[in-house]
Amino acid sequence: GIINRNKKIVTPIIYDRIDVHLLKEFNYSVACKDNKCGIINIRGEIIAPLIYDYIHGTYWNFKNGYAVVTNGTDKRKDGMINMKGEVILPVIYDAVGQYLRDGYTLIQQDKKQGIVNKKGHITVPLGTYDWINEQTENKGLISVYKDKKKGTIRLDGKVIHEPIYNNIDTDFETNFAVISKDEKYGIINKKRKIITPLIYDYIYEEFENGYAVVLEYDDNKNNKYGIINTKNRLVAPVVYDEIDIIDLEERNRQLAVVKKDEKSYNEKCRHFYE
Repeated sequence: GIINRNKKIVTPIIYDRIDVHLLKEFNYSVACKDNKCGIINIRGEIIAPLIYDYIHGTYWNFKNGYAVVTNGTDKRKDGMINMKGEVILPVIYDAVGQYLRDGYTLIQQDKKQGIVNKKGHITVPLGTYDWINEQTENKGLISVYKDKKKGTIRLDGKVIHEPIYNNIDTDFETNFAVISKDEKYGIINKKRKIITPLIYDYIYEEFENGYAVVLEYDDNKNNKYGIINTKNRLVAPVVYDEIDIIDLEERNRQLAVVKKDEKSYNEKCRHFYE
């Protein structure tokens, strides 16, 4: 049960389990009795009836104003309720993600995946994609796969990059991402605009500090390297055997160490740009 600071019993001693940590943090707690669980508030009032086999009352669930509930053991089904005890997602799904990310979570039914928000609104219908990467990535984008091709979407379901690429780097740490299709590489920005067409055999680092190293195979299948900038301008021709871009932070400049025909020398990236 629960007593207040004045040692007055506010919740009778009838429950098999009450989560004190949740109660202190949110004034709500999962309460269980006779193998059934519900939600009570700090005054001992029953908010959600004790009709569920299990309630995933985690910190992140309660912080976002919902809880994942489960009924059944052999054929478990999940759903969601809010802190008023209202069912916001019916208990019919094979799995509901226990941790809400940015107000959204993953759902699954009959091996099909979708996304739902904390109000129970499905933003990505089940089966829209073959697989959804549950891990939210940088800048609120997640990876989705369709017919073995990769794309990106926002959690609200908006498509950022159609799933047409063999691969797309989805961290967008520099607001750009390397893409590949049919064994050719290019660069795309977060607004879906292709900055560098898919013409290179490989691209290293998507415009980190404003430059990217590109690779092409020559007629003898030897690696040849060059440098491009964010305007897709070739600032160093694709003729070098090796290239390494070095930051010169104290001068806010960069240096490209290049090697060609067994000879190594340095070139300023800004000089290439000019």
